[in-house]
Amino acid sequence: MTHAFRDQSEEPVADDMADDVLALAAKYYAEQQASFSEAELIAAGSEVSIPPELIKKAIAEVAYQKQQATLAAQMRKENRRLLFGLAGGMLAMTGGLLMLSYNTLVSATARVDAAWAQVDNQMQRRADLLPTLMLIAQASNQHKPTLVKVLQAASQSSKAALTTEQKIAASQQVDAAVTIFSNTFIPSHGSEPKQGDLVEIHYEMVGTANRLAVERMRFNQAVDSYNRTISFFPNSLLANAMGLRKRGFATPQLPPPQSR
Repeated sequence: MTHAFRDQSEEPVADDMADDVLALAAKYYAEQQASFSEAELIAAGSEVSIPPELIKKAIAEVAYQKQQATLAAQMRKENRRLLFGLAGGMLAMTGGLLMLSYNTLVSATARVDAAWAQVDNQMQRRADLLPTLMLIAQASNQHKPTLVKVLQAASQSSKAALTTEQKIAASQQVDAAVTIFSNTFIPSHGSEPKQGDLVEIHYEMVGTANRLAVERMRFNQAVDSYNRTISFFPNSLLANAMGLRKRGFATPQLPPPQSR
């Protein structure tokens, strides 16, 4: 490529840019050549007997249509942007609600599990009294083989219980056995038992029964709150997805022995 006619006063153009510059300039020239002035359009219209005022009117109308088309395109673009923004906001809000529901369900479940752990602990303490009750029953002058069998069965049931339902059923069996023992060996006319071992075990039974009753009440309160929580919308949707189901209450089969 020759550089004989380069203007020395101008900034030189690099050789590797020359082809791109010429191609772009050719495009601009072609676009310029493809456009017409109003006078040229009027002159072209006169050749086919179109009055100049109609040419001007057509130019104005076409310009207006193009302007409207441009505005419509801009409006569609703005609507899409707004729609995407709303969709993003809805997704963020939905995600926030789901996270809040998840945390609420986890907290409710944790409270029930913690309350049940306390109930389980007190039920175990109550079941731990059974061997002592069996010894007292066996050593008594009024030996009751049937009572010993009831106490043994309750103890075995408590040891074999693994699930929550099994433990609740075993606890009810323990309650029944302890009540039978209490009715057999603890005076019912308002006086304290006379024998030292009966006095001690009596207070142990009353103490464990009272503590168990308190923990059962707290557990049932936690279960009631949990059951209502998983029933509320939108918690119910997430609870179903998490496989959460309503919990049962812990209700003693028989009333505990009362302090005399």
